[in-house]
Formats: sequence, structure tokens, C-alpha cells
Amino acid sequence: MFGHNQFNWTQIQHLMAEGDYGWRQTGNKGLTYAAKDPDCLNQFKSNMEILGPDGVPIKVTENVSSDDGVVPTWQNIPKGSKIKWSAKTLADDEEPASDRIQVELTWMDSKYIAKVVSDVIENLTEAEREMLLTETAEITKIITDRTMDKLDFGLVMKTIYSTVRDTNDNGYYEGEIPIAPQWPTGSYSMMIHYGYHAQSESADSTKAFEFWVMEMGTLIVELIVVALISIFCPPCGLAVGVAVFTVFIIADIAIMYSQYMKTAFGMTGLNKYDCAFPDGGWNHLYAFGYDIEEAEEEIGDQASPTTVSILQQQSELYIEQNGILAATLVGTMGIGVLLILVTRIKQKARRKKDGS
Repeated sequence: MFGHNQFNWTQIQHLMAEGDYGWRQTGNKGLTYAAKDPDCLNQFKSNMEILGPDGVPIKVTENVSSDDGVVPTWQNIPKGSKIKWSAKTLADDEEPASDRIQVELTWMDSKYIAKVVSDVIENLTEAEREMLLTETAEITKIITDRTMDKLDFGLVMKTIYSTVRDTNDNGYYEGEIPIAPQWPTGSYSMMIHYGYHAQSESADSTKAFEFWVMEMGTLIVELIVVALISIFCPPCGLAVGVAVFTVFIIADIAIMYSQYMKTAFGMTGLNKYDCAFPDGGWNHLYAFGYDIEEAEEEIGDQASPTTVSILQQQSELYIEQNGILAATLVGTMGIGVLLILVTRIKQKARRKKDGS
């Protein structure tokens, strides 16, 4: 680029200013094109950094693999941080071209799910309450299924920030999103999207149903069910202190929600330069957890006094009948349940990666 290996500081500064000095994501994997014999194929690049309260970039915890590429994931971002993102739109032969992009930042409302779980536990029959101590897997499934029936799926994933921007003549745009202290804690997904909107074939309610039932719903709800039960009844499932927001769960929530978002963005074809988008457009995904220790505490705060009483009574009953040692052993074994759930979520999100 610089010719004869000559050092050109002016050009390097220009590249850094336009974001060309390094991109976290370029293109996507496994592309398909519905457009027939387009004259050219467009391309997309993006980057995202999270700066801590001191202004220093926070290192990515894990680059988690997905069907579309990788998902840079930060496990625990502190209050006072901010997001810096950039994107570049290109026409054929990597030629920069001004075009329209979209950013969607969403948050999973685990507190809402926990409230619904609490309501379901309150209404368990006496026989079902006893199952908490004798048939943990079965009662967990019962609570999960009833929670899924009661959830308003539109209240689970909520948009925190959304914007549509045009890149400049060099195809470049950069933005900054301060993470306000009042933002809710928990798991966040950010998608940087390049692809034009069109009327989608399915209604939002249908898309939401398919997303939760077919993709993610029961697994995420089940995890919160087990975590909530573990706080107030360790012998029922898990030892106290379950880590719900692991880096892989944060990433997988984003990965699975992105499948819904691809449909929500609508069909894509050619851009204004007659260059073809891949089916679903370009979708670069990033994920982070925000103050996750507080988020996990807030899950427990959603349990009603009645729910807490039910679970604590079952815990006390188990200890009375079996002793503290047995209760401790059951709680320890429960950690295996958490690991199984996490593994299931990860396998679900990667089910197509190996063609399975």
C-alpha cells in the first residue's frame, strides 16, 4: 500500500483515523446470495471497543465462535464504561462506498423472567413442591414450561439503543455510546448491521415465538429457574452463588437472538450501487455483561416472600430429614446440573457449525 516499503506516517494516521488499522470483524462465514448474477458483491467491516471508567480499553474476555463468525465478548463491564464502535461499507473490489448502516443494542431482562418464575413457584401444588426435593429435573421442567406459557416474549429482549447512520465518502463511520449508570445490569447484545430493510414475510409475533421456542427460550428460562431455586433452596438444585452470566452464556444469548434479528431486519438484495448483499445482510455481533454480580443478585430479589418461604421451607425440611451433610452433597451435585445447562446452551447455539 505504501509502495517500495516506504514509511508514510501521514497515510498511517489517515488509516487509523478511518478505522483501517484493524477490524475485529470482516464479512461473515457461510454466505448465501439470493440475488441473481449481480455485477458486484459488497463487503462490510466493523470494530467495537469498550473503554473503562479510566478511558483504557477493556480486554475482550473471549472471542466466542458462532455460525457467522466470532462474537467478541466482555464478561463484566463496570459502571462508567463506554462503547466505541466503527464500521466500513465497501462496494466491489474492496472499494469504499458511502451507505446506510444500523446499530441495535439489546438487553435481556432476566429480572422479568425471574418474576414470572416466582409466580409459577407460588402456584405449585403440595405434591409438586415435594418434587423439589425428590425429582429436581422433573419439577424444573414443569416450572420452565409454565414460565414459557406465561412470558410475554416482547418483554424479554429490550432495545436499549438503536441508530441508523450513513457512512462517509470513504465508507466509514464511528460512534460512541456512553453506558449510563442507570442502565439495567445483565447481558447485552450489540449488532452492527449493513443491509437494506424490506417487508418481512412473517409477523413479529411469529418471529418471537420461533425465536424463543425453537432457538433459546426454554434453555435460558431453565437456567434462571435453577439459579433462582438454588439461592433459597440449595438442596433442591444448586449450591448458593450460581454464576448465571458466564462469558459463554452472555455470548450465546447474543448469538441466538441474532437469528431472530436477521429475520426482523428483513430481506436484502442489491444496494444502491447494484452490489449484492448476502442473504440477511451483514451482521456483526458483539456481547457484554454489565455489572453481572449485581445482575445475579437482582435475580434473587425478584422472588416474592411467598416463593422464598416455599423454597426455604423445602430446604429446612430436607435438612431435617437428611442432615446438613446430605444437603451439602445434593447442592454440590447440583453444580453438575448448571454445567449441563451451560453445555446445552452452547451446543444449541453451535448446532449448525459442524453440520449437525
